[in-house]
Amino acid sequence: MSYSPSNKVSSKEAAALTGPILAGHLTNILLYGFLLCTFLNFVQRPSWRTLSRPHRTILLLVLALVTVEVGLGVNDIVYFGTNISDDFAVFGDGNPAEDYEPLVTGLVACLCQSVLAMRALKITDNVYIRYVCLVIFGSIVLLESIWSAMLCYFSVQFQKENYTATIGKLGLDQSLFLWMWFAAGADTIITATYISIIIRRMKQQSEAGRSVTKLIIKGAIQSAFYTAFMALATAITTQITTNDGPMIYILPYAFWLPLSSLYALSLFATLSIGDKVTEKVRAEHSISLQRESKFQPELSVGAMEIGAAADEHVGGNGSLSTNPMAGLRQPSLFGSTISIDRRD
Repeated sequence: MSYSPSNKVSSKEAAALTGPILAGHLTNILLYGFLLCTFLNFVQRPSWRTLSRPHRTILLLVLALVTVEVGLGVNDIVYFGTNISDDFAVFGDGNPAEDYEPLVTGLVACLCQSVLAMRALKITDNVYIRYVCLVIFGSIVLLESIWSAMLCYFSVQFQKENYTATIGKLGLDQSLFLWMWFAAGADTIITATYISIIIRRMKQQSEAGRSVTKLIIKGAIQSAFYTAFMALATAITTQITTNDGPMIYILPYAFWLPLSSLYALSLFATLSIGDKVTEKVRAEHSISLQRESKFQPELSVGAMEIGAAADEHVGGNGSLSTNPMAGLRQPSLFGSTISIDRRD
């Protein structure tokens, strides 16, 4: 079927063109509310106080970009929600402001994934492996950003009613497809690398240290799961949707539009792992002291082992442990302080 501004759309076609977009924006707005609550809670925790100024700037920039994305989403909701026209151009071309949503989301993903990649690199002992991973991570995130920019370009062309715009064999749907595959790949590879490193280190730890490491692994997986899942859902729906005019790329909007808030939530969740580990260590240590007060020396050693394990993987500087990565002379990217207060 050939589409042009002269085509009329039925109510069913109008719903198909606007439904996924509205669903994606409404989901993103809901997640943005959770993000604001998470941010307000995070700034009151030790992790925020120990972050350097550049890292705080990155977090605030991510929050600002997500706010811009939400603003563009509200603009879309008003545009489609108040539209009573039956012309295809009004629905198919969409709101001019939405053409820049891929660029904003791409920037958010780039910033969040870069921070998570640096976290994985920070605990890599081998310098050569660190540089190889840096090249791999950097290349994937860069290509991901390029494809998001390409999608922005083709969206602008679509707005100009150039529905068949291509660069070589690449068009709008291919740009979205490649962007999401690279996004999912970046989340998976970065998280898998980080987890593999700390699992290898876990073999050298005591039982107390391994319990903390398992908590860190769980947090890392949870942080990456939602963004990777939504990116994969977008890539798959883009690939399987029938190539029948410009409606090919509408359905995946329901999955990728919430990504900006999901990436920000993932970043804050990752940076809060240090606080969660500290709370767990303090709770377990306090209970152990109450139950086994006669074994104070052994408990102190166990607490130090837990603190060292958390310090090693989360990047803190616990008062009862020595940071085994201090020889790398790298500043703590996450600034999480792991400490254990002894309560007699």
